[in-house]
Amino acid sequence: VSEYNYALTEATKQKLFGNYKQAAALYRKCIEVNPGSDAAHFQLSGLLMMARDLEGAREMNEKAINLNPENFWYRIQLGQLYMISEDTDNARLIYEGIVEKWPGKLDIKFELARLYYETGSYSKALQVLDEIETENGIAEPVSLLKEQVYIKENKPEMAERELQKLIELSPEEIRYLGILAELYTTTGEKEKAIG
Repeated sequence: VSEYNYALTEATKQKLFGNYKQAAALYRKCIEVNPGSDAAHFQLSGLLMMARDLEGAREMNEKAINLNPENFWYRIQLGQLYMISEDTDNARLIYEGIVEKWPGKLDIKFELARLYYETGSYSKALQVLDEIETENGIAEPVSLLKEQVYIKENKPEMAERELQKLIELSPEEIRYLGILAELYTTTGEKEKAIG
């Protein structure tokens, strides 16, 4: 136990100092001494991700989750790994699982909505965005993503409605007027864009 604790403490110290290779070697030592250390697997996964060893990072991260399935951060990092690997299907599954287990995490819900949008699941994206809005009120990132979804669905009037909500919420924010003018221009309503 003392060998493990020493290696874990030293690994964390080396990581803080930016000595990532030494930290990785020490986290490997931790795993060797204590294969059931979810923390060492998770930390090593993060270092491998930084070193762009995405396969190794994913393997270590999945072991951490298997050892401690209740850890929110382990799942977040795995979702990020899938995003970096451009594996949107698995990223979506991870984020869906997180949202199901921790429904109050609005930032994760938003990431899930963004994933739905990027993969063409527009109705699912809108459903999640509406949930966020119901729980949290009108917010710029949510309304702007909804606007983008409506544009993709060829519903310019709904996109306009989202922008109008933002304009009513923050009339001093002229950027929203610019986005609305851009929308009018792209939908051929040039007279509205000028007005």
